[in-house]
Amino acid sequence: MEKQEEKQEIREETPVEFTVELDALGLSEQILEALRQQEAQGFTQFQADVFGATNKQKAGFTHCQVGPDRVLALGLPLLEKLSEPTTASGAPQALLLTPTREMAKKINRGIEELASVRELSLVSVYGGVSVGRQASALENPVDVVIGTPGRLLDHHGRENLNFDQVRTVILDSADEMYGMGFWKTVNELLALIPEGFELFTFSNGLPNEVAQTQSLYGKDGFELDFIERNNSLEGVTHTGVMLEAEREKKEQLTALLEAKAPEKTIVYCDNRDEVMDVLNHLRQGGLPVHALWGHVRFRERERVKNGIEAGTIKILVVTDISTRDMELDEFKLLINYSMPHFSAVYRERAGRESAEASVQTVLSLLDEDSKGRAAELAKEMDITLGSEELPGLEEVLANRTQRILGQLVEKAEALESEEQAAMAKAVMESKDQDKILSFLLHHYFAQMQRERKKPVRQGQQTKDEKQEGQESGETREPRRRRRRKGTR
Repeated sequence: MEKQEEKQEIREETPVEFTVELDALGLSEQILEALRQQEAQGFTQFQADVFGATNKQKAGFTHCQVGPDRVLALGLPLLEKLSEPTTASGAPQALLLTPTREMAKKINRGIEELASVRELSLVSVYGGVSVGRQASALENPVDVVIGTPGRLLDHHGRENLNFDQVRTVILDSADEMYGMGFWKTVNELLALIPEGFELFTFSNGLPNEVAQTQSLYGKDGFELDFIERNNSLEGVTHTGVMLEAEREKKEQLTALLEAKAPEKTIVYCDNRDEVMDVLNHLRQGGLPVHALWGHVRFRERERVKNGIEAGTIKILVVTDISTRDMELDEFKLLINYSMPHFSAVYRERAGRESAEASVQTVLSLLDEDSKGRAAELAKEMDITLGSEELPGLEEVLANRTQRILGQLVEKAEALESEEQAAMAKAVMESKDQDKILSFLLHHYFAQMQRERKKPVRQGQQTKDEKQEGQESGETREPRRRRRRKGTR
């Protein structure tokens, strides 16, 4: 897991404007003197607002991008909250989780001098370096541990770290940790900390699972937003589709997609496992579906991105933030396979930057548990939530038949065989044409079903996707064979 973290790079820094005086925040004299010695010019408004909010409350969520003023915004509240240095080895008072070792090292460098004037000790733990060396550092008293989720949990499992004294937790770049597949580890780690700890989360985007975690451990906290966005819901139609309790949810999604074809559709799921489950089910049903999740391989992401730009992708199953920086204007229908728990998540999924752009209709799959939540979100966002019944079997079968006929025509046109054309003509003139066609279709579908029953894994292409890649000029480079030692 930690190897993924090494590949992530810190974004380029941009200049900042210091608009708040050093002594305006009410910092301790020790911290102020250290900042003066560093020739600090003051604070940005972002730093001042974050410090003011975290100093007064015990939980909060800050929407922000990575920038040069972020390190101090993370570290100052933490250092001010710790009144006395600890004397216990490997039992920190605070944890700061970040997705990569580069970011962990940067935060450590940024606040270690300020920590030293308060006689507070810092230790950073992350992958790519010796566990033993980090374990040795944790044998001493430590107040703050900065680290990546996997390595922190690893040290706890080795009993190098004890979370019993943790009172404050900061989650930095929560969207990145979620996107890289670390959120399950984050939740496991938080569950090991005694109840009542403070939780402050910083994120560029709000995936549904991140929002749920913040709500669980940091309910009624503040929310700051430093990201300029235009995610208006004006012009979007919102509809709830009640699921039938006796039918599997994936089957009902398939029926809905069959009825809505050929409209381009984006389906939102909560996590990668849910995406893969839905993807495999839809493909087994013969639907032309593709998928994206947070830390999908670069080649896979680029292939999907190229397909979107070429207009060849009809159905896209995704997690929150996985489509960041992609143009999705052609996808007019959005389906919430997993209903968001928060209005901010709903807006990030369905918001429009202009009247012409992106989503026009949102369908949310609802059961008895999520029905009430959907009504509350609609009231909070001041939108009208309509209702729609699942399509009937006749409508589904009619649409499926038309879709399959279209696929057969495409495949037949690609063959262009005179011999087979002559045989087809003979079949159509035969009195037993119905029996012959049924027999041929039976074998065709049996072969397709065998192909689709193979689960699709990350980076793996189906035959149809390989064909799409060839049509768009995208080819996969052949693997080079490794030469064994002692051979020519």
